[in-house]
Amino acid sequence: MTHRTCFFKLRLSLTALGLMAVMALVGCMPAPHGNIDPDTVHVTASGSAVGVPDQANIRFTVRFRGDALGDLQANTDRVTGQLRDVLLEHGVPREHIQSWQLQIQPRYNYRDGEAIFAGYEVSRVVQVTLADLNLFDRVIDDAIDVGVVQVDSIRFSIADPTALYAQAREEAVRQAHEKANELAKHSSRRISHLLRITEQGDAPAHMDMAPMRMAMESSVTEPGQQHISVSVQVEFALRPAR
Repeated sequence: MTHRTCFFKLRLSLTALGLMAVMALVGCMPAPHGNIDPDTVHVTASGSAVGVPDQANIRFTVRFRGDALGDLQANTDRVTGQLRDVLLEHGVPREHIQSWQLQIQPRYNYRDGEAIFAGYEVSRVVQVTLADLNLFDRVIDDAIDVGVVQVDSIRFSIADPTALYAQAREEAVRQAHEKANELAKHSSRRISHLLRITEQGDAPAHMDMAPMRMAMESSVTEPGQQHISVSVQVEFALRPAR
């Protein structure tokens, strides 16, 4: 065996031993734990605020039933016009009054499986945004006087909930900070600074009243309260407690 051959075999042996040593070291290294940073803490918290509604959305239905289609249409138009005039007299802006298209439907009575024509129903929906709740009961009473017999829906809401959202958001962040502080103490660390925050706001709450027939006696309506809530997901950086 020549000196060159012995040197070549010795070189291969040393290379193989080196690779085995590297593989052994890699096998001893701790496995990574996903993408979680051990020096951060993630928390979710919520905050809420309560406000009093300052506007109402009212949906009236003007409806007539009978056999003479022309008279039904004329009566529906007349009452719709009178209702619009009443709202304008109370200072409701024209752009807050929406009158929908006239609806005409045939009516039938059923006897022994046979449909018997019973005339027509003519109706029109008038939707109103009332910004002054002090006018609410008077508007309802005047609607009765001009011939409106049904309210399909009443929804109380807050026209501009911006301030309430800010209040709820501030409360949510405060709760997140307290929660993160508590979690950090369990690992002998403390909060360093805020890294990331994501907000998840709920839709503004509103209070609905069920459809009702117009009653002749008056009553005082209270809009109640509405709750607005905001949730936040927050990531904080941590540092040693000492």
